[in-house]
Amino acid sequence: MKRQVISPAFVYLFACLICIWIGRYEPLGAEIGFCFFFFLWLIEQLALIAIKSYHARQYVLAECTARASLFFRRFGARLLPGGYPAMLLIADLNTYEGILVDQQRFDEALALSQEAVKVAISKFKEGSGEHVAQMINQSYVLGMRGDAEQAERIAEKAVNMLEPRIKSLSKVQAENLCLALNNLGVMYVDQRKVDKALAAFEKSINLKATVFGANTEAVALGYSNQGYALLKAEKYEAAEQFIRRALKLISEKGSVEGPLVPTLHNNLGEALRGQGKLDESEHHLWQSCKQRMVDLTPQHPHMGYSYHNLGSLYADKGDKERASEYFKKAVEIRKIHPGARNAELNDTLKRYGEFLRKNGDDAEAQRLESAITSLPIKKQKAQSGTYPTELVGKLLVAIVILLPLILLVSGAALRVVSLHGSR
Repeated sequence: MKRQVISPAFVYLFACLICIWIGRYEPLGAEIGFCFFFFLWLIEQLALIAIKSYHARQYVLAECTARASLFFRRFGARLLPGGYPAMLLIADLNTYEGILVDQQRFDEALALSQEAVKVAISKFKEGSGEHVAQMINQSYVLGMRGDAEQAERIAEKAVNMLEPRIKSLSKVQAENLCLALNNLGVMYVDQRKVDKALAAFEKSINLKATVFGANTEAVALGYSNQGYALLKAEKYEAAEQFIRRALKLISEKGSVEGPLVPTLHNNLGEALRGQGKLDESEHHLWQSCKQRMVDLTPQHPHMGYSYHNLGSLYADKGDKERASEYFKKAVEIRKIHPGARNAELNDTLKRYGEFLRKNGDDAEAQRLESAITSLPIKKQKAQSGTYPTELVGKLLVAIVILLPLILLVSGAALRVVSLHGSR
């Protein structure tokens, strides 16, 4: 999903125009304001040029906007106690949390999710829909961070809060329960508890059919998850049936280019590869990869999945050159997005090493295997080397936060000078 980001320079320009419209600025003040806008815009562009990666640029601006918004929201929540400001504060916490998760800065994201849970309990009540929603977010962050057991406990607690009241739930609460069941199922899959995962996904599908309707994308997502669980259990034929059911439902709804479609083709390709249907598998893996190339940035984590699976496919086909090409591409992306506790990077290194050893390149295979065992678990602060948001982001945030003060002070000063000169 592409994030919408706001330029701090244009936020300032908008504020200048408002001040001129309400008569806050005299003509001289307007000239100074516009000069400052161009100066700020120039600084912003130089900062972004210094960041080579387009993906990183987007995160700098997204994080800057989220930090500034969260600063004002926290301030407003203190001044205006009550439910409505709290909901806005929670929304901003969730937005910033999502940005940090995307950057794999899980410790910082977890701190925000814990703050959101506390706000939900203090402003609403324990067991409320808002509280359960934040518990679900917290379990997701913990799962991404690699704390599977704790994530599972929180997700189960969220489900247990809502499930007994299933007949009296509002639509929003029912959606939260679907999400909790879905997250819980994914956690079960990651721990190879396939039967529990399938049961959670089945409950989620039945509830989605009741809330959204039987022939909806929400139900298709449920079928997709069931296929994914069976795929992880290496039950390839059963996985294929559920994934094809999801694809059929998506195509009937006319959403053939939606974000779920490349994931379905990717998983279907893997299910077919597991059955030895390599040519059909290649067709679906490439269909997924080509759509992701259009929709995503070149170093997006999902591109790592596509390249890893293509490498595995060509390894099974015995095409050494193409297998090496795509394994190398997967490794480069997964060095940036290694997954919780480096699981995804290690998976690619292991699979690539096995392929090389099979083809007689024992030295390179040994090098990859040693990289797996010696690879440290990345600390969250180290991620700022990948996404250089810390320094630039904080600078831009400071500017955005200071803009209203600069406007008020400069406007007031010009007003005083103007009044003094007219006497």
